[in-house]
Amino acid sequence: STHQPVLQFVKTQLRRYKEATAIATEQPEQYQLEFKWVEVENTSIQFTNQMTVQHIANEFVLNFGYMTPPVFLRPPTQEELASLAYIPIKTIVRLGMTPDRMVELIKMLQESYREYQAEIASRQER
Repeated sequence: STHQPVLQFVKTQLRRYKEATAIATEQPEQYQLEFKWVEVENTSIQFTNQMTVQHIANEFVLNFGYMTPPVFLRPPTQEELASLAYIPIKTIVRLGMTPDRMVELIKMLQESYREYQAEIASRQER
């Protein structure tokens, strides 16, 4: 048949297209690696009693600090209190995160607090 070479050419081109498409759409091998916290026990714990949250553009900034009240050996007088311009808060750490990470943090805190409340309730029942 006179169409045999043309048919063979089309079949060859189609096969090459399929092979090229298969190679282009092949997914690379995927690896699952676990995350592991390291050196946690060697990192000091910083106590905080003051916090603020700011949001700008596409990020949140969490500020953690520590406020030490002034020392008075006796109840302070009105004059002593009036002489204080402010009570300083020492910044411990500032953390920035995306809105998605902020949502994740809120969920983690809520879950941890629920667990804490359940633990306290079970202790009180004993």
